[in-house]
Amino acid sequence: MSAPDFLDFVDLFVSWRFYAGLLTTCLACLAVFLFIPSEPVAIVVAVPLGVIGLVLSWRWQQRADDKMVD
Repeated sequence: MSAPDFLDFVDLFVSWRFYAGLLTTCLACLAVFLFIPSEPVAIVVAVPLGVIGLVLSWRWQQRADDKMVD
């Protein structure tokens, strides 16, 4: 991994968009655990929700960075 690639990767973790997406995802998963009484069912619902939220947060950040470059 070259230095510019590493800096692009690190830049992902200093963006407010990524953290806002993670916060929203965490709150959604917390709501699942609060409102679904059965823990196994809550896990089955929360895991895909968390993965989708993480991917969407990352994509939101990447699209914003791409628009800034153009």
